[in-house]
Amino acid sequence: MPDTLLTHIKKLFTLLKLIYTSKNLSITDIVNETGFNRSQVYTLLEVLERLGLIKRERIRAVPPRTIITLTDKGSNFMKCIEQSIDINTLLLE
Repeated sequence: MPDTLLTHIKKLFTLLKLIYTSKNLSITDIVNETGFNRSQVYTLLEVLERLGLIKRERIRAVPPRTIITLTDKGSNFMKCIEQSIDINTLLLE
């Protein structure tokens, strides 16, 4: 069953909050922390990237990984949100 708009928004905020508080995360880290499947994570990250809130950096290692970080825009957005509302309360509603 597809997510409702509210559920989708909550998942986006969950990812943003995680990236904001943890700084550099891999896709695997995000999957493990959120419990979202890889497909959901890739879809949500694509939305956040198109909005200019995150960036992906490919690390050439063995095995290769992609690190997700907030852009300056994403960091400023989260600071504004943090000052305006309690994100944890928003996510629980």
